[in-house]
Order: sequence, then structure tokens, then C-alpha cells
Amino acid sequence: MTHSAHLQRPHDRALVYLMGVMLMVMVAGAATWAINANAHQVTNSFTSGTVSLGVNGAKMDAVTLGASGMLPGDRTERVLSIDNLGGTEWSELVMTTYVASGDDSSVLDTDPDLGLQMSVDRCSLPWQANGASFVCTGSLTSNVAAAGPVVRAHVPIVASPAMVPDGHDFLRITTALPANAGNEFLGQRTSLTMRFTAVQRTASTH
Repeated sequence: MTHSAHLQRPHDRALVYLMGVMLMVMVAGAATWAINANAHQVTNSFTSGTVSLGVNGAKMDAVTLGASGMLPGDRTERVLSIDNLGGTEWSELVMTTYVASGDDSSVLDTDPDLGLQMSVDRCSLPWQANGASFVCTGSLTSNVAAAGPVVRAHVPIVASPAMVPDGHDFLRITTALPANAGNEFLGQRTSLTMRFTAVQRTASTH
């Protein structure tokens, strides 16, 4: 009798253990089904921005400046619009003026003190012609680029309204020959190219 009872007890324990495993599997399966039944599909779309700079409404970044018959003390004025034609903001707008390869160069652009000097002003509205000059009928901001010699690289245009998409910056470029320029400046010739560069905004988290 004692020997027979000893054989039954391990079998009973094994049966209880197997039933426990089956129960755990059934519970796990039910939980998985519940998660799948409540899941939703989410579609994410991404687009990249574009940086596109225009001058006077056209997609370009450079213009050629010139004047004839200037004497010491004379000045010329040119107006242009810098336009943000892209779909993203800029972090910076910079200006570079240079003599392109093959163009005329002289003491007018090589002398940093007595050669041609340049200044840049801004109007909140398009500039209005007044004879050979231009007047601002909106808000005037002077020296939005540091005044100095005509040939310079990477000069920031501060607080440009063109930094945002569809923005416009109405600029007046004034070029002057100093009154104390000597006879060596007479009869000289130079051709200048002004290039604007838009720098994309810094990366951000969306």
C-alpha cells in the first residue's frame, strides 16, 4: 500500500504543472489579440525645403553694376529687390562684390580708400525714382550692409525681410568716388559683379 501511494503523487504534480502552462499560453494569446485589435495605422509624410534666391523677381543671384563719366565726388544709385522664391527660411543673406574674370579692373576697384565706395540702404516699400536718384516712401534703414570699398566678400545684409518665404528686400546700392580721388583715377574703367548668397536656416526639430 505504501509503495502504490508513492507512484501516484509525482503523476498528480505533473498534471497540475501542465495545466498551468496551458493557462499561461492561453492568457498570452488573448493579450496579443487585444493589442492587435486596437492598433491603428499611421502614415507619416516628409518633404524637404527649397532655398531659392531671386533678384528683381527673376531666379538669379548676381547683377552687374556700372556707370560712366564719374568724377571725384560723384555718386550713382541702383535699386534692386532680393526675393525669397523658395519654401524655407534663410539664416543669413550675404553680399559679395568682385571683378569677374575677363572684366575690366583698375585703381577704381583696387584702391580701398580712394577707389569706389559702396553703401546699401533698405526701404520697406519699392524705391521710387526721382531723376537720377531714388527716394523711400516707406521706412528707411541705412547701411544694412557695412559701407566700404566696392570689392568685398561675404558682407551680411542685416535683418533682411527676404529671410522668410515670399519675402522681399528692397535695396538701394550707392556707389561713390571720393572727392579727394586724384588725377590717377581719371579715365579709368571697372566692371563689378554683385552676388547675393542665401544661407539655409539652421536645423530644427519638428
